[in-house]
Formats: sequence, C-alpha cells, structure tokens
Amino acid sequence: MQLEQLLESLDSSPFDTREAALALAAQCAAADKPQALKARHLAAKALGRRDTVASTQEYQRLLPALRRYQLWDEYLAALDECGGHAMVQGNVNEAIHQWSACLEEAMVLQNGFFAVQALLGIGKAFWVLNDFKSAHHYHCLALEFALPLQDKASLAGAYLCLIADMLAADRYTEAGIALRLAHLFVLDCKNRHWQAEYLLFRGRVYLEQGQLALAEADLTVALLQSTALSFSWVASQVEFQLFKLYCLRQDGQEAAQHLANAEAQAKAIQATSLLERFAFGTYQQHKSQGDSREALKYYRIYLEYYEQNHGRACLPRLAQSTARRLQRLENRIELTQRKQENALLCQTLNQQSAQLDSLSRAALSDPLTGLANRRHLEQQLDSLDQQARLPMSLLIVDIDYFKQVNDAYGHAIGDLVLQRMASVLQFACRNNELIARYGGEEFYILLPQVLFADARQIAERLCTMVENHDWDNIARGLHATVSIGLASNNGHWLPCRTLALEADAALYEAKAAGRNCVRWRISSSGFTS
Repeated sequence: MQLEQLLESLDSSPFDTREAALALAAQCAAADKPQALKARHLAAKALGRRDTVASTQEYQRLLPALRRYQLWDEYLAALDECGGHAMVQGNVNEAIHQWSACLEEAMVLQNGFFAVQALLGIGKAFWVLNDFKSAHHYHCLALEFALPLQDKASLAGAYLCLIADMLAADRYTEAGIALRLAHLFVLDCKNRHWQAEYLLFRGRVYLEQGQLALAEADLTVALLQSTALSFSWVASQVEFQLFKLYCLRQDGQEAAQHLANAEAQAKAIQATSLLERFAFGTYQQHKSQGDSREALKYYRIYLEYYEQNHGRACLPRLAQSTARRLQRLENRIELTQRKQENALLCQTLNQQSAQLDSLSRAALSDPLTGLANRRHLEQQLDSLDQQARLPMSLLIVDIDYFKQVNDAYGHAIGDLVLQRMASVLQFACRNNELIARYGGEEFYILLPQVLFADARQIAERLCTMVENHDWDNIARGLHATVSIGLASNNGHWLPCRTLALEADAALYEAKAAGRNCVRWRISSSGFTS
C-alpha cells in the first residue's frame, strides 16, 4: 500500500495505518531510504493518535535523518507534531520550543504553510498558560501569514485559533461573527479534525446564548466526529460542554456522566491543562448551584492541577530561555513579514504593469488584423517629427473594389480578406516598418530611413504579391488587388503629415490609372521648416 492510501486511512484506523507504514518502511529501507523515512514519519504520526509520549520519542529519533535527507515537509511536520504532543502533555515550554524550531526552519525554507502552523501552535501554548493576549498576538500573526497564501487550510486554522481566543476571553459575540467567516474555509479544507473543533466552538456560542437545542445538536455531531477520529483533545472538551448543558437542564445524572467522560478522555492523553480547566469550570458550576461541598472539592482539584502545570520549581529557567527565543523570533518574523509584503507589492506592481501593457497594446492595435491602428500610426508620425531629420517613405495601400467583395461574399469573408491582406503585408515587410490599418480597407506602411528607389521596389513587390496570392482558398472565385500611393522625402525632410497627404494624392492617381498599380510623389525641394 502506498503512502497516499495510508494517509487516507490515518484518521479512521490509526493502528492499522501504523502497522502498514512500518511494513512499508521495512520494505523500502534498502532500496529507497527517503520513502522509508516518510513511512516511518507516518507511523510516528499514527502512534501519536493514542500515545503522544511514545510518538514524540519516535520523532526525536527520526528528525536527524529527515534533515539529512532534506525531507523538509516531513521534518517541519514532525516538529509541529512534537509541539502538539508536548502541549497535550502539559509541557508548555517544550511545546513552544518545538514550534519555535518549526517556525525558524519554515522561514528559512520560505514554507508559508508550516510558518502558519507553528505560529498557531505557539499561540495555543500561551492559551494554555491563560495568557490570552499573547495567544491572540501569535494567532493574528498566523492570520497575517495565511492571508497572502490564500490557502484554505491555513486560513481555517488561523480563524479557529482566533475563535478559541475569543471564547477564552468570553467574547462570544465576536466569536459568533468569526465562526461565520471561518465556515467556508473549514468546509472547503475538508479537515475532519477542524470540522469537529468548529462544531465544538459553535456549540459553545449557542450554549452561552441559551440556545440549548442548537448547542446540543452541534455538540452531539462534534462528539461523534471527534470520537471516530480518536481526537480526544476535542472530544473531552465536547463532553465538558455537554456537562454544562445538562447542568442547565438540571439533569444531574447525565451531567455527571459527561463530566466523567471529559475527565477520562483528558487523562487518557495526559492533557493536564484541560483537566485544570475542567476542574475550575466544575467548581464554578457547583458554586453557582449553591453546592459548597462539591465546589470546594473541585477547587482543591483545580489547585493541584494548577500547581502541576505552573509549579515554580520548573518554570523560571525554562520560561526565561523560551522568552528569549521568542523575542529573537519576533525580530525574524517582522523581517519575514516585510519581505513578504515587498514580494506581494512587487507581484502586484508586475501584475498592474502587465495589465497596463495589455491595455496599451489593445488601445494601439486593430482588433481584427492585429496590426497597429490609426492612433498608433499618428503617435508614431508625431514622434518621428521630433527626432533627427531622416530619409522617410510612406505607402498607402488600398484594396481595390473591396465594397464589391463585401457585397458579393458577405462581411465575414471581407474580414478574412482584411486579415489575409495584413499577413501578406507583414510577410513582404519584415524589417523595421510600421504597418497600420488606417481604417476600412486602407493600410499605411511607414518606411523610416528608406529612400524612394527602395520604397518603390517594396511597393511594386507588394502589388505583385497581392495579385498572385491564392485568394480562392478563402472563397471560390475571389480575387484581390491593391492600389498603392507612395510618397518619399528622398532625403529632403518634410513633416510626416505632409508626407501622408502626398501619399494619399499618389493613391488617387493609382486608382485613376486603372488600379492594381503604384504611383508616387517625391520631394525635391530640400529641407523645409
């Protein structure tokens, strides 16, 4: 079984997935070391679904090899998993250490997805410490990183963490708004763990609003999903919310059962931070009901967990080193954000420049033939008048009896003739000439630095090429010729507009001479102002 298939079965059957992944790792160990390491990574991840301590130990043995073989996605994912395991175990400083390492590597590798995951993890760690201000800070940073990525999974994760911050701060109205913003991202990313967490949060908001039926519906589905996924972190919290719901309904038996389930789920994954919260929440619940004995009991349990999770004996040294590392990271985060903003700015400017270029080309191009249009021609004529006074020739090419082509064959065939004529002109003039469709069946060819003799040869060649072209393949019996008016200053400068008037006069002479021919006007009066 391939890794992709094993990943699909991870949530539904982690034990079988682990066994199959270990078998695949053994099979690939000699022939494909990177594949074997990827399989071992998946096996460690599956183990984490039921034993976070053992999973962390496997990851620690695996990390050096993942780095050596530059399997960066797996390496970053392993650091992220280790951070999550440490937090579940109540070792907040170790969790921050792992996620900080993940964030540092992600920024070096420019891996936006895992940078977001690491920032979310650090925020969760502060959430566990009841430092909701810092948690909110890192979750906002995660959202800032996620928005330019437009990655639905990153956005879903960021919004869910911000909602958790709001719920912890009792900002239920804001949490409700954020839940609506997160809804589509959570659905689209198809992460079943996050969908269960989303339902837990929405159920909490409904519960606070007194909408018990809606709360029960969401919490029931969340419990089914999280249990099926062996997602005890969420399942235990859902059970605790159901405990509160049944307390409100004054159903003591159901409430006690859900509280027992919540504690059992949290103990199974060694989530002492959750047990601390459950104990304090239960103390508040019994206190509000006037049950002093049970309230005191759970307050003492809360103090035990609080001392275990935040005891002075182990925190100062670790907390100081963690704080110093986070401070260093803050500077790098800010630098990375500036680089990201600059990259986005450059991307936006490039896109705008490309759009402007496209619009400019469209404004100066004939949509039917793709040649320059009248506006482009006139701009070029004005520009040449401002430059050094160079030899210049101009051809005006007019398709003979074009109205009869439209009348006989229709305008669709007429358009094809115009397009074919543009191709013939481009083939005949392959240097620096500007070829423009001036309007209707009339084309201008501007020949800078071309004297009369060469210009006449070009015009005569054009006339012959058009006459001999196979027009019959457009429509049976179709034939086309052109009349050409040529004007050349022949080295004696004239304003381009004057040259155009002379070429137009020469064109009328060609038509008067029977068409399908070239007539010309040559300036011999020297340079004039």
